[in-house]
Amino acid sequence: MGLSLRWPLEAVAWVLLAGWFGSTWFFSWVIAPTAFQVLPSQAAGGALVAPLLATLHHYGIVAGASLAVLGAGLRRGWIAIALPLALAATCAVSQYAVTPGINEVQPHSFGVHQEADAAEAFSGLHQLSRALFGVVQLGTLGLILVYARPAKTRRP
Repeated sequence: MGLSLRWPLEAVAWVLLAGWFGSTWFFSWVIAPTAFQVLPSQAAGGALVAPLLATLHHYGIVAGASLAVLGAGLRRGWIAIALPLALAATCAVSQYAVTPGINEVQPHSFGVHQEADAAEAFSGLHQLSRALFGVVQLGTLGLILVYARPAKTRRP
């Protein structure tokens, strides 16, 4: 790949990666804790956080797939292809498998008519969701390290 095309593709990769890394860390360290601190109830905090988390999951799916394609095109090695694909899959599992389960049991987990089984299921699914989110956060940090290393380029 010529140098004239390489740097714009590297720039796109860095923008995608910075957006992914920054948004997930800002969400977990600022937005979510603040929402649950200042809003009047856990339900109100969840109502704010849930759509933001869905947006982050969708961004992660698109960014992961895009970074895998860019990693291949930029010849960054197999880790630059496999890791973003694995992180995109993690976002997809969280959004399309874990989140629906949370949404199903959540109405029965809190309030006056709380059901013990639902509360236990909610707690387990919430912990799984947090663990998957943490994997994505650490994985994006790993991708930053992958991209921080100079790319191997072929000499003509």
